[in-house]
Amino acid sequence: MDHLEDQAQAAKVKVFWNETGKYLLLAVIVGLMLSFVWKYWKHRQVIQEQQASALYMTVVNHEKGKSTLNEHVLNVLVNQHPKSIYSVMAQLDAAGFSVKKGRYKKAEISYQWVIDHAKAPAYQALASCRLARLLLAQNHPKKALAVLDLVSDKAFVAQISILRARAYGQLGRKVEAEKERAKAKRGFGGRVPAWLI
Repeated sequence: MDHLEDQAQAAKVKVFWNETGKYLLLAVIVGLMLSFVWKYWKHRQVIQEQQASALYMTVVNHEKGKSTLNEHVLNVLVNQHPKSIYSVMAQLDAAGFSVKKGRYKKAEISYQWVIDHAKAPAYQALASCRLARLLLAQNHPKKALAVLDLVSDKAFVAQISILRARAYGQLGRKVEAEKERAKAKRGFGGRVPAWLI
């Protein structure tokens, strides 16, 4: 009797294998392959970020108390790792260097690159505010307002209001400028930082 039960059990296993076993085996193989691909992809991302980090460390040269920008390394970083946070930070550094050297068009291009490519809204907002400040320094208030209109990060509302107030002031629109100053003052808790004025 045990022998008959074993044979019946074996027959059931054989039927089960014929009906679904191949699919289960295929599912296990696909699962293992997906796991391997996922691990490889994550490892590749880590390597890409490490390479971008190494490049970023050489974008700005600090020698003898003097900082210089290595534009070749910047271009390699931006072209090979355009989605990396290091490319964003390098472009912000490049824009800062360009402003210091009086190369305003180059700075505008770097800020616009950050606005277009940064994943984090905070970096986009930071670049937008810096670009607007640069445009205002060149007496382009309408362009500055257009840049500020695209910022969505709420953390920059008070800073944006200060910049809008400047733009409206340059346009001679005193009422709007005063409204923006009041909005900025509320945003900063009643006191606007001196570096923003």
